[in-house]
Amino acid sequence: MSYGRTIRKAKRWGNSTAVILPPEYLKEHRIKEGDMLEITYDDFIHIKPLNMTELETRLEAAKEILNGGEQ
Repeated sequence: MSYGRTIRKAKRWGNSTAVILPPEYLKEHRIKEGDMLEITYDDFIHIKPLNMTELETRLEAAKEILNGGEQ
């Protein structure tokens, strides 16, 4: 993974504020419009694309545990 630095302007998007991610970052992480992202933050922001197949598998496993093994 390469290191990058840029300056971006925060813009109003409906009732939210958006920051456009640099195209180099999007390309390197294979992020496309409509992709689901996991965002972790404190003083720094970490953005990770979600693998929807893996997420669905994990959700089904969690449902099974919550239901005591019943389907």
